[in-house]
Amino acid sequence: MPDPKSITLPNSPWKHPLASWPALIKHLMFAFGNTLKLGGWLVPLLISLYRRPRSTAVGFLAYFVWLSKNPQWQNLVQYVLYLCSPPGYKEETAFTRPLDKSKKYLVCVHPHGFFADGPVLAVQTNRSFHTTGVSVCHDLPAVCAVGKFAEAFPILRELINGGRPESACINADRKSILAALETKSVCLVPGGFSELCYASPDPKYEYHFIGDRKGFIDAAICAGVDIVPCYVFGATEQYYQPGCQRSWRAQMSQKLNVPLTVPVGKMGTILPRTHKLTSVSFDPFPTTKYTRENVAEAHQDYLAYLKECFDSEKAKHGMGHKELKFIGNLTKAKL
Repeated sequence: MPDPKSITLPNSPWKHPLASWPALIKHLMFAFGNTLKLGGWLVPLLISLYRRPRSTAVGFLAYFVWLSKNPQWQNLVQYVLYLCSPPGYKEETAFTRPLDKSKKYLVCVHPHGFFADGPVLAVQTNRSFHTTGVSVCHDLPAVCAVGKFAEAFPILRELINGGRPESACINADRKSILAALETKSVCLVPGGFSELCYASPDPKYEYHFIGDRKGFIDAAICAGVDIVPCYVFGATEQYYQPGCQRSWRAQMSQKLNVPLTVPVGKMGTILPRTHKLTSVSFDPFPTTKYTRENVAEAHQDYLAYLKECFDSEKAKHGMGHKELKFIGNLTKAKL
């Protein structure tokens, strides 16, 4: 009988849990962190609201008015999520030439994944984020553009907002992004909640809901900055999602600013199917050579460039069989 300590664990801690308890514990901690971010606290809250509605309502109000703004609470939540970071998360670059750090960039992360994995994991795994800013391209500092939902949702609000200087995060609207790009780089996930609804394992495609979204291209042209594409391999592999009415849910999620979906992990639980996530940054796309009159051309060229970047790295990250498929409100995916 082989020595359990000599058994390696190539992919999953479930293959031989006795061989690698540390890997199993890290996997469970990652699942616990995802549960907190997904709102796992809602179940006991609803039970408490049913049994003791008045005291629960008062407690929830006290959370928003006082507790969520308390520095000790913010630091506790941030540290717990830091400990629950995915053990398989890595950051890599595919630059063919050094990035000019004296310039400002619009860093566009693809795909959205269930948690906007690029910027969120960059924040979650970086304890100094709230003083240095997010860095999805290793040592390129950038402010993180986030939606109103993330700024208001408990646990996520502590991770994104808590204890930060005012310049560490901005609202993901055009005015705020353009204002920030005057002085610093900005990290953005163009797919938004629409793309989140397509963040599910697919045997053939990686769906991107930017087929008719030109706003981020126009913002980069107006600000006179290039776009640094950043692709998170494995972001769509963590959870299955229902395929019914996916296109409609994607459009409504963006309009309501609320994700209309349900994640399904290992054995129907909240346990993620994988913890292997790799964020790869590529050479900047030269947005500055375009003008606002040819935004449509720049958009099509960017999509082609993003596909080229994906194809150059997909085999290395176990996605050699997949293709990028760009969809949008006018271009629905056939599921």
